[in-house]
Amino acid sequence: MTSAEASLSPELYRRFTQIAYDSAGIAIRPGKETLVAARVARRMLALKLPTPEHYREFLESDQTGAELVHFLNAISTNTTSFFREKEHFDRVRSFVEDRLKQGQRRLRMWSAACSSGEEPYTLAMVVADVVGSANVDWRILATDISTQVLSRAAAGLYEAKVAASVPANYRRAYFRDGPDETVEVDPALRSHIVFHRLNLSRAPYGMPGPLDLVMCRNVMIYFDDIVRQRILVESSRLLAPGGLFFTSHTESLASLSTDLRMESPSVYVKESKR
Repeated sequence: MTSAEASLSPELYRRFTQIAYDSAGIAIRPGKETLVAARVARRMLALKLPTPEHYREFLESDQTGAELVHFLNAISTNTTSFFREKEHFDRVRSFVEDRLKQGQRRLRMWSAACSSGEEPYTLAMVVADVVGSANVDWRILATDISTQVLSRAAAGLYEAKVAASVPANYRRAYFRDGPDETVEVDPALRSHIVFHRLNLSRAPYGMPGPLDLVMCRNVMIYFDDIVRQRILVESSRLLAPGGLFFTSHTESLASLSTDLRMESPSVYVKESKR
């Protein structure tokens, strides 16, 4: 059997999904056997291993943890785009404008599942456009569990067609032509973003607060309520009073306990303590 033809027994499927859950909180639902088999086959091919069982043994016996990182890279789904759910960034604009009018000159923001970087770069473009030449200290922390997408994000290099969804005024201001039909994010914009690997299922998060806003979009759908609650508690702990928390339109906090108040669908605010 070649790796391209590999299939998983029910027992092996359960074991691989359990590894994904135990190590990263990723809850792979029933019916994903073909997807998991294909991701496992990718690692088998890279390691020249003949069967999924050989790969399981290799994965579980690797004491360095390096193969676990590769496995999670392979198993993670990373779909994103610039200005995805544009209304969120309209809200970011008004939020930053209000903060600056109130005299705030320090902003800290977190893109919790940044994937290949489109979300934090979109956030950075909007903030930079609002701040302009004002003397404001602003930073964005962009995290993901996948080292592969983090590497791509930090490079800031995209196919020109990927950046086609960026409004023309932002493209002119924050991108420059790269090689072979690519565009590159302007280094000055990139300097406001720090990319870092983070496992959202493992709390507490080793980052300082308070944060002004958290974007945790299109990631909690991959977790069960236990891990979702953990993420929510940590995000709320890190948010400053009045700070914003964004989910995607396909995600809900309805089953979770939180001190965040829904401002509008998929946008929540941390209430100020009375």
